[in-house]
Amino acid sequence: MSVSALKSKSSWRPKKLRLAFWLAFAAIILIIFDRQTLVEVAEDEHVWWRHLAGQVTDVASAEHWFALSIAVMCAAFLAKTLSRSAALRREFSNLFYWAAHLFLALTCTGVAVLLLKFLVGRERPEHIHGAFELWDYYLLSTDHQYQSFPSGHTQTIFVVATFFFILAPRANILFFVMAFFVALTRVFVLKHFPSDLVVGAFIGVEGSLLSIHLWSR
Repeated sequence: MSVSALKSKSSWRPKKLRLAFWLAFAAIILIIFDRQTLVEVAEDEHVWWRHLAGQVTDVASAEHWFALSIAVMCAAFLAKTLSRSAALRREFSNLFYWAAHLFLALTCTGVAVLLLKFLVGRERPEHIHGAFELWDYYLLSTDHQYQSFPSGHTQTIFVVATFFFILAPRANILFFVMAFFVALTRVFVLKHFPSDLVVGAFIGVEGSLLSIHLWSR
Protein backbone atom coordinates (compact mmCIF):
# COMPACT_ATOMS: atom_id res chain seq x y z
CA MET A 1 0.00 0.00 0.00
CA SER A 2 1.53 3.30 -1.12
CA VAL A 3 1.70 6.39 1.06
CA SER A 4 -0.98 8.06 -1.05
CA ALA A 5 -3.25 5.04 -0.69
CA LEU A 6 -2.56 4.94 3.03
CA LYS A 7 -3.54 8.58 3.29
CA SER A 8 -6.61 8.05 1.12
CA LYS A 9 -7.94 5.13 3.17
CA SER A 10 -7.35 7.04 6.38
CA SER A 11 -8.64 10.41 5.23
CA TRP A 12 -9.01 12.46 8.40
CA ARG A 13 -11.81 14.93 8.02
CA PRO A 14 -12.91 16.32 11.40
CA LYS A 15 -16.71 16.34 11.52
CA LYS A 16 -18.75 17.97 14.26
CA LEU A 17 -21.22 15.09 14.24
CA ARG A 18 -18.50 12.50 14.74
CA LEU A 19 -16.87 14.49 17.53
CA ALA A 20 -20.26 15.02 19.18
CA PHE A 21 -20.85 11.27 19.09
CA TRP A 22 -17.55 10.55 20.87
CA LEU A 23 -18.25 13.20 23.53
CA ALA A 24 -21.82 12.04 24.12
CA PHE A 25 -20.71 8.42 24.32
CA ALA A 26 -17.99 9.27 26.85
CA ALA A 27 -20.47 11.26 28.96
CA ILE A 28 -22.98 8.39 29.03
CA ILE A 29 -20.29 5.89 30.00
CA LEU A 30 -19.03 8.26 32.71
CA ILE A 31 -22.46 8.76 34.25
CA ILE A 32 -23.72 5.17 34.06
CA PHE A 33 -20.90 2.65 33.85
CA ASP A 34 -18.10 4.28 35.83
CA ARG A 35 -20.14 3.99 39.01
CA GLN A 36 -21.06 0.40 38.12
CA THR A 37 -17.35 -0.38 37.87
CA LEU A 38 -16.86 0.41 41.54
CA VAL A 39 -20.06 -1.29 42.61
CA GLU A 40 -19.69 -4.50 40.61
CA VAL A 41 -16.07 -5.02 39.59
CA ALA A 42 -14.27 -3.71 42.66
CA GLU A 43 -16.48 -5.61 45.08
CA ASP A 44 -16.52 -8.93 43.18
CA GLU A 45 -14.75 -11.58 45.23
CA HIS A 46 -14.38 -13.97 42.29
CA VAL A 47 -10.97 -12.94 41.04
CA TRP A 48 -10.23 -15.71 38.51
CA TRP A 49 -11.44 -13.52 35.62
CA ARG A 50 -9.35 -10.64 36.98
CA HIS A 51 -6.27 -12.85 36.86
CA LEU A 52 -7.08 -13.80 33.26
CA ALA A 53 -7.56 -10.15 32.35
CA GLY A 54 -4.18 -9.40 33.91
CA GLN A 55 -2.56 -11.85 31.49
CA VAL A 56 -4.31 -10.41 28.43
CA THR A 57 -3.94 -6.71 29.22
CA ASP A 58 -0.21 -6.65 28.44
CA VAL A 59 -1.05 -7.19 24.76
CA ALA A 60 -1.81 -3.46 24.67
CA SER A 61 1.58 -2.41 26.09
CA ALA A 62 3.05 0.22 23.78
CA GLU A 63 6.59 -1.15 23.89
CA HIS A 64 5.49 -4.34 22.08
CA TRP A 65 4.05 -2.42 19.16
CA PHE A 66 6.92 0.06 19.00
CA ALA A 67 9.26 -2.93 18.77
CA LEU A 68 7.10 -4.49 16.04
CA SER A 69 7.01 -1.30 13.97
CA ILE A 70 10.78 -0.91 14.19
CA ALA A 71 11.35 -4.58 13.32
CA VAL A 72 9.04 -4.35 10.29
CA MET A 73 10.74 -1.15 9.11
CA CYS A 74 14.18 -2.75 9.35
CA ALA A 75 13.08 -5.99 7.67
CA ALA A 76 11.22 -4.17 4.89
CA PHE A 77 14.16 -1.83 4.23
CA LEU A 78 16.60 -4.75 4.09
CA ALA A 79 14.30 -6.80 1.84
CA LYS A 80 13.79 -3.83 -0.47
CA THR A 81 17.56 -3.30 -0.72
CA LEU A 82 18.28 -6.95 -1.53
CA SER A 83 15.34 -7.57 -3.85
CA ARG A 84 15.92 -7.57 -7.62
CA SER A 85 12.25 -7.37 -8.51
CA ALA A 86 10.78 -3.90 -9.02
CA ALA A 87 7.34 -5.13 -7.94
CA LEU A 88 8.72 -6.62 -4.73
CA ARG A 89 10.74 -3.50 -3.99
CA ARG A 90 7.55 -1.48 -4.33
CA GLU A 91 5.68 -3.79 -1.94
CA PHE A 92 8.50 -3.71 0.62
CA SER A 93 8.63 0.07 0.33
CA ASN A 94 4.90 0.28 1.04
CA LEU A 95 5.32 -2.01 4.05
CA PHE A 96 8.16 0.18 5.30
CA TYR A 97 5.98 3.30 5.11
CA TRP A 98 3.09 1.51 6.84
CA ALA A 99 5.35 0.55 9.76
CA ALA A 100 6.85 4.04 9.86
CA HIS A 101 3.39 5.59 10.09
CA LEU A 102 2.47 3.12 12.83
CA PHE A 103 5.53 4.21 14.82
CA LEU A 104 4.69 7.90 14.32
CA ALA A 105 1.03 7.43 15.27
CA LEU A 106 1.95 5.52 18.42
CA THR A 107 4.35 8.32 19.34
CA CYS A 108 2.01 11.24 18.64
CA THR A 109 -1.06 9.75 20.30
CA GLY A 110 1.07 8.50 23.20
CA VAL A 111 2.35 12.01 23.86
CA ALA A 112 -1.23 13.33 23.78
CA VAL A 113 -2.33 10.70 26.33
CA LEU A 114 0.60 11.40 28.65
CA LEU A 115 -0.12 15.12 28.51
CA LEU A 116 -3.79 14.57 29.39
CA LYS A 117 -2.86 12.22 32.24
CA PHE A 118 -0.62 14.92 33.66
CA LEU A 119 -3.14 17.73 33.23
CA VAL A 120 -6.22 15.86 34.52
CA GLY A 121 -4.71 13.69 37.26
CA ARG A 122 -7.69 11.34 37.72
CA GLU A 123 -7.23 8.73 40.45
CA ARG A 124 -7.30 5.09 39.37
CA PRO A 125 -10.30 2.99 40.51
CA GLU A 126 -8.08 0.59 42.47
CA HIS A 127 -7.27 3.44 44.87
CA ILE A 128 -10.79 4.85 45.24
CA HIS A 129 -12.94 3.87 48.19
CA GLY A 130 -16.65 4.50 47.78
CA ALA A 131 -18.84 4.95 44.73
CA PHE A 132 -19.15 8.72 45.23
CA GLU A 133 -15.50 9.40 44.40
CA LEU A 134 -15.70 8.77 40.66
CA TRP A 135 -13.58 11.75 39.77
CA ASP A 136 -11.04 12.11 42.55
CA TYR A 137 -8.16 14.00 40.97
CA TYR A 138 -4.81 15.62 41.62
CA LEU A 139 -4.00 18.13 38.89
CA LEU A 140 -0.54 18.21 37.30
CA SER A 141 0.53 15.00 39.01
CA THR A 142 3.19 12.58 37.78
CA ASP A 143 2.12 9.97 40.33
CA HIS A 144 1.01 6.72 38.65
CA GLN A 145 -1.95 6.59 41.05
CA TYR A 146 -3.36 9.74 39.40
CA GLN A 147 -2.97 8.73 35.76
CA SER A 148 -6.26 6.99 35.07
CA PHE A 149 -7.60 9.39 32.42
CA PRO A 150 -7.31 8.54 29.58
CA SER A 151 -6.20 4.92 29.12
CA GLY A 152 -2.82 4.61 27.41
CA HIS A 153 -3.25 0.87 26.79
CA THR A 154 -6.56 1.57 25.05
CA GLN A 155 -5.01 4.32 22.95
CA THR A 156 -2.25 1.92 21.89
CA ILE A 157 -4.46 -1.03 20.96
CA PHE A 158 -6.84 1.18 18.97
CA VAL A 159 -3.92 2.72 17.07
CA VAL A 160 -2.88 -0.82 16.19
CA ALA A 161 -6.45 -1.79 15.23
CA THR A 162 -6.72 1.28 12.98
CA PHE A 163 -3.49 0.44 11.17
CA PHE A 164 -4.37 -3.20 10.67
CA PHE A 165 -7.76 -2.06 9.37
CA ILE A 166 -5.93 0.09 6.80
CA LEU A 167 -3.73 -2.87 5.90
CA ALA A 168 -6.66 -5.34 5.64
CA PRO A 169 -9.95 -3.38 5.48
CA ARG A 170 -12.07 -6.49 4.89
CA ALA A 171 -11.37 -7.62 8.46
CA ASN A 172 -12.13 -4.22 10.00
CA ILE A 173 -14.75 -5.46 12.46
CA LEU A 174 -12.45 -8.20 13.77
CA PHE A 175 -9.62 -5.79 14.55
CA PHE A 176 -11.81 -3.37 16.48
CA VAL A 177 -13.69 -6.11 18.35
CA MET A 178 -10.37 -7.55 19.50
CA ALA A 179 -9.17 -4.08 20.50
CA PHE A 180 -12.38 -3.54 22.48
CA PHE A 181 -11.96 -6.74 24.51
CA VAL A 182 -8.28 -6.09 25.17
CA ALA A 183 -9.13 -2.56 26.33
CA LEU A 184 -11.88 -3.92 28.57
CA THR A 185 -9.30 -5.83 30.59
CA ARG A 186 -8.07 -2.47 31.90
CA VAL A 187 -11.40 -2.14 33.72
CA PHE A 188 -11.27 -5.70 35.05
CA VAL A 189 -7.83 -5.14 36.61
CA LEU A 190 -9.12 -1.84 38.12
CA LYS A 191 -6.58 0.34 36.34
CA HIS A 192 -9.19 2.41 34.50
CA PHE A 193 -12.81 3.47 34.42
CA PRO A 194 -14.89 2.74 31.29
CA SER A 195 -14.92 6.44 30.37
CA ASP A 196 -11.09 6.36 30.36
CA LEU A 197 -11.32 3.66 27.68
CA VAL A 198 -13.68 5.69 25.51
CA VAL A 199 -11.37 8.71 25.45
CA GLY A 200 -8.34 6.45 24.92
CA ALA A 201 -10.09 4.80 21.96
CA PHE A 202 -10.98 8.22 20.52
CA ILE A 203 -7.36 9.36 20.70
CA GLY A 204 -6.17 6.05 19.24
CA VAL A 205 -8.49 6.09 16.22
CA GLU A 206 -8.81 9.77 15.41
CA GLY A 207 -5.21 10.48 16.37
CA SER A 208 -3.95 7.76 14.01
CA LEU A 209 -5.91 9.19 11.09
CA LEU A 210 -4.70 12.71 11.88
CA SER A 211 -1.11 11.50 12.23
CA ILE A 212 -1.23 9.82 8.81
CA HIS A 213 -2.84 12.90 7.28
CA LEU A 214 -0.13 15.19 8.65
CA TRP A 215 2.95 13.02 8.23
CA SER A 216 2.00 11.99 4.68
CA ARG A 217 2.71 15.55 3.61
